[in-house]
Amino acid sequence: MAFLSLPTEIRLEIYSHVFGDVVAHVDGGRQDTGTEVGAPSILPIPSSQPHRRQRSAQLLRTCKTILAEARPILYQHTIFRINFQAFAGRLPVQINAGHPSFPHVRHLEWSLSCDMLKKYDAKDVNIDEDEAQHLQTLQLTCQAENWKGSFCGEWCDREVFVRGRQQVIDFARLVQSKMGNSAGPVTLVEDVRYLSRGRVVMRLFRGKRVVRSDEFIVT
Repeated sequence: MAFLSLPTEIRLEIYSHVFGDVVAHVDGGRQDTGTEVGAPSILPIPSSQPHRRQRSAQLLRTCKTILAEARPILYQHTIFRINFQAFAGRLPVQINAGHPSFPHVRHLEWSLSCDMLKKYDAKDVNIDEDEAQHLQTLQLTCQAENWKGSFCGEWCDREVFVRGRQQVIDFARLVQSKMGNSAGPVTLVEDVRYLSRGRVVMRLFRGKRVVRSDEFIVT
């Protein structure tokens, strides 16, 4: 039997088994060079993937029909883990920088490692609600070198960390408001395991999920 003669729902089930759930590691490079200087985004373009995925996407090259049917499933089942480095880092001002397959993306994990975090201004953020509302999960991680000694260092070091952490929380709340729609509320939690290392981790998710003991709901 020819594959395309199978019922559509059977083909979609096959695509789900072929692609499965996987993490794609995306190297965003340095945020303070190239296209990220003017308008840093969560999902950059161009970008590179230093780690090969364990599954192949060659099935998409078979024909246009399979490409149209399978590409959304490929991207919907992939967690895109994007990593940036910078000297003076910035929180993103947009979600998508023109990635052609972004409409199919559902799960993003954005991470920034920097020496210091620039001041965040909500007026600079331009997040499209249509883009935000098709996301199912989003993780934001920020770690600055001058935050690492905040728990045992001088009061001025702790102040820098407190201000930086609040900036990440404010940005996460803004994204949370953009992600929310009639499909249900979006929950924002903070993973507190890494605070002593100067790392702030915020997670947004749509629908029900068990909140772990090391996570606190941000209200």
